[in-house]
Amino acid sequence: MFLRITRTRVESAKYDQVMGLSQEVVDAVKKLPGLKSIYMAGDQSNGRGTIVSVWDTKEHAQFDRTTLGDVVARAQQMGAQIEAPEIYEITAQS
Repeated sequence: MFLRITRTRVESAKYDQVMGLSQEVVDAVKKLPGLKSIYMAGDQSNGRGTIVSVWDTKEHAQFDRTTLGDVVARAQQMGAQIEAPEIYEITAQS
Protein backbone atom coordinates (compact mmCIF):
# COMPACT_ATOMS: atom_id res chain seq x y z
CA MET A 1 0.00 0.00 0.00
CA PHE A 2 1.04 3.59 -0.56
CA LEU A 3 0.55 6.84 1.31
CA ARG A 4 -0.02 10.10 -0.57
CA ILE A 5 0.50 13.38 1.28
CA THR A 6 -0.44 16.71 -0.26
CA ARG A 7 0.32 19.91 1.63
CA THR A 8 -1.65 23.10 1.09
CA ARG A 9 -1.48 26.73 2.17
CA VAL A 10 -4.01 29.55 2.07
CA GLU A 11 -4.35 32.94 3.74
CA SER A 12 -6.01 32.53 7.13
CA ALA A 13 -8.75 34.95 6.05
CA LYS A 14 -9.72 32.59 3.17
CA TYR A 15 -9.32 29.37 5.16
CA ASP A 16 -13.02 28.75 5.78
CA GLN A 17 -13.92 29.44 2.16
CA VAL A 18 -11.31 27.01 0.81
CA MET A 19 -12.01 24.37 3.47
CA GLY A 20 -15.66 24.55 2.42
CA LEU A 21 -14.56 22.51 -0.61
CA SER A 22 -13.20 19.66 1.54
CA GLN A 23 -16.14 17.31 1.14
CA GLU A 24 -16.18 17.92 -2.61
CA VAL A 25 -12.51 16.92 -2.80
CA VAL A 26 -13.13 13.81 -0.71
CA ASP A 27 -16.13 12.82 -2.84
CA ALA A 28 -14.08 13.24 -6.04
CA VAL A 29 -11.15 11.21 -4.70
CA LYS A 30 -13.48 8.44 -3.52
CA LYS A 31 -14.43 7.82 -7.17
CA LEU A 32 -10.83 6.93 -8.08
CA PRO A 33 -9.68 3.30 -8.18
CA GLY A 34 -7.51 1.93 -5.39
CA LEU A 35 -8.45 4.33 -2.60
CA LYS A 36 -8.37 2.79 0.89
CA SER A 37 -8.90 5.95 2.98
CA ILE A 38 -8.55 9.73 2.88
CA TYR A 39 -8.21 12.39 5.57
CA MET A 40 -8.10 16.17 5.30
CA ALA A 41 -6.83 18.34 8.13
CA GLY A 42 -6.01 21.99 8.55
CA ASP A 43 -4.92 24.73 10.90
CA GLN A 44 -6.75 28.00 10.44
CA SER A 45 -4.22 29.96 12.52
CA ASN A 46 -1.50 29.50 9.90
CA GLY A 47 -3.55 28.53 6.83
CA ARG A 48 -1.84 25.18 6.40
CA GLY A 49 -3.58 21.99 5.41
CA THR A 50 -2.75 18.39 4.63
CA ILE A 51 -4.52 15.73 2.63
CA VAL A 52 -3.46 12.18 3.48
CA SER A 53 -4.72 9.19 1.53
CA VAL A 54 -3.90 5.49 1.39
CA TRP A 55 -3.87 3.58 -1.90
CA ASP A 56 -3.60 -0.02 -3.10
CA THR A 57 -0.75 0.63 -5.53
CA LYS A 58 1.80 3.31 -6.35
CA GLU A 59 0.09 3.86 -9.70
CA HIS A 60 -3.21 4.57 -7.96
CA ALA A 61 -1.49 7.00 -5.57
CA GLN A 62 0.10 8.86 -8.49
CA PHE A 63 -3.21 10.00 -9.97
CA ASP A 64 -3.22 13.37 -11.71
CA ARG A 65 -5.27 15.86 -9.70
CA THR A 66 -6.93 17.10 -12.90
CA THR A 67 -8.99 13.88 -12.74
CA LEU A 68 -10.83 15.42 -9.76
CA GLY A 69 -12.68 17.87 -11.98
CA ASP A 70 -12.75 21.62 -11.36
CA VAL A 71 -12.68 21.54 -7.55
CA VAL A 72 -8.87 21.93 -7.48
CA ALA A 73 -8.99 24.88 -9.88
CA ARG A 74 -11.68 26.54 -7.77
CA ALA A 75 -9.59 26.13 -4.62
CA GLN A 76 -6.59 27.66 -6.40
CA GLN A 77 -8.74 30.56 -7.62
CA MET A 78 -9.59 31.20 -3.96
CA GLY A 79 -5.87 31.44 -3.21
CA ALA A 80 -4.99 27.88 -2.20
CA GLN A 81 -1.43 26.85 -2.93
CA ILE A 82 -1.20 23.11 -3.47
CA GLU A 83 2.18 21.40 -3.40
CA ALA A 84 3.11 18.37 -5.46
CA PRO A 85 2.11 15.17 -3.68
CA GLU A 86 4.62 13.08 -1.75
CA ILE A 87 4.14 9.34 -2.18
CA TYR A 88 5.57 6.75 0.18
CA GLU A 89 5.36 2.98 0.40
CA ILE A 90 3.79 1.89 3.68
CA THR A 91 6.28 -0.37 5.43
CA ALA A 92 4.40 -1.02 8.69
CA GLN A 93 0.92 -0.52 10.08
CA SER A 94 -1.13 -1.35 13.14
